Amino acid sequence: SLFAFCAHQMAAGELRRSTRARMQVKFYKHEQAEQAADSAPRKRKQLNTLRIDDSEDEDEADVVVHSADSSDERPTKEQRKQSSKKSSKKSTAKATWHAEVAEKRIAARLNDIDKLQQGEKEHRLLDYVEDEDDLTEKYLSALKKVDKEKMFVLDRVREVHNDCYTNIEDCPCETLSVAGSKGNVYTVTISHLMTCNCPVSIWQKKGEESVCKHIIYVLHKILKAPEHLKYQQALLTRELKELFAHAPRLPSEIAEETVKDGNRKEATGECPICFEGFEESDDLTWCRAACGNNLHVACFQQWERAKNPVT
Repeated sequence: SLFAFCAHQMAAGELRRSTRARMQVKFYKHEQAEQAADSAPRKRKQLNTLRIDDSEDEDEADVVVHSADSSDERPTKEQRKQSSKKSSKKSTAKATWHAEVAEKRIAARLNDIDKLQQGEKEHRLLDYVEDEDDLTEKYLSALKKVDKEKMFVLDRVREVHNDCYTNIEDCPCETLSVAGSKGNVYTVTISHLMTCNCPVSIWQKKGEESVCKHIIYVLHKILKAPEHLKYQQALLTRELKELFAHAPRLPSEIAEETVKDGNRKEATGECPICFEGFEESDDLTWCRAACGNNLHVACFQQWERAKNPVT
């Protein structure tokens, strides 16, 4: 435009500030005609292709839209497949970076906890939550997500804490691999200080930690924590023992007692992957190879994808 040209010339020192650019005079009828043209409905161009910009300089892939009148050829099925793989690899790399940073912060936080001296009484590492009225907005926001989103348990391991700050030899803890709503797999540890290596933990200040939605999901839906424990953000040894004593049994414990004949069992109870109850309208499958237990089809597919990620 003329204005842009003048601005460029002034910046180059080739046009004095006193120079005036003559602007074309528009009559009222011309302005009315232009407004009418602008307000008229425009034909939407059909979108036919998406190109993923796999530049390593950007945090996320840029999506460029080509309209139907583009001269570019429609990408082949193989090209779309390769583009999808690149995007998936990039997303996986980003999730891996988040997990590594989170694990370093968690390790540093746990290392800062001073071991109890002989005769010293155990104390809670974070403030006690009396009831729901004491819950923070951040916690309530995560709790709402738990009620709406389905997560998937890929693995559960319960063991005795090897280096507990309380110096108690039989202090239990449980580590779970949980696939979130977007398919990323995170490690949740239920111990005196509950941790998760999801991105939420990267930005939390020491002493002001708030449990993420993955930890809440584990406490509420998987371990079925009692009312006085389900909202806590840190647990005492006696509370950990109480929690695990009343929690659903580990899949490995159930498998040892299950007759492995491959016959389908009655669809009662909960799905062993998402820990949600079965509904009549649910699409179900079952373990034909061994136990015969029922599973949600969607849960099994998510479990299979998480166990065999695209690389």
